Amino acid sequence: MSTDDVDVMADLLGDARVMEYYAHPKDRGETLGWIDWNLRNYAEYGHRLP
Repeated sequence: MSTDDVDVMADLLGDARVMEYYAHPKDRGETLGWIDWNLRNYAEYGHRLP
């Protein structure tokens, strides 16, 4: 995953049904932040969710 994936991931994470069990669907900016958070976790922990 990279920031180049923001459009595809924004479609996914912006879908209310996909995000039914999360606080709310993410907009494009929140999706970019989510991608950046994941990239930091990959770098620091070697996987996504610490």
